[in-house]
Amino acid sequence: MRIKICQFKTKVGDIKSNLNQMLKEYEEATLNNCDILLFPSMFFSGYHPQDLLLQQYFLKELVKAEDVLLKATDREKCAILFGNVTQTTNKSLYNSAVFISKGKIALR
Repeated sequence: MRIKICQFKTKVGDIKSNLNQMLKEYEEATLNNCDILLFPSMFFSGYHPQDLLLQQYFLKELVKAEDVLLKATDREKCAILFGNVTQTTNKSLYNSAVFISKGKIALR
C-alpha cells in the first residue's frame, strides 16, 4: 500500500487556494500509484477559521469544495482522507475526518 502524507501551511479562509493545492497533490499521487492521500485537519478552511465558521456562505463553500473533490476522484483508485468542518441538520459544527474513495464519501 502506498500512502502519501501532505502537510502544508493552508491559507485561512481561502478555500479555493487550499482546494487547488489538494487537487494538485491528488493528481501527482494518482500518477505515482498512491492508494491513500492524507491531509491535515480543516484543510479547506485553514486553521483556525474562527468567526468564518459563523458565516453560512463559508460553510456552503466548504460543501462545494467537497463536491469538486468528489467529481475529481470518481474514476481514480487513490482515496483521500482529510479534515473538514461538518454542519449537522441542527446547525452544530464538527471537525470531521472525511474519507473519499472513488468519488463517494465512504466515511465521515
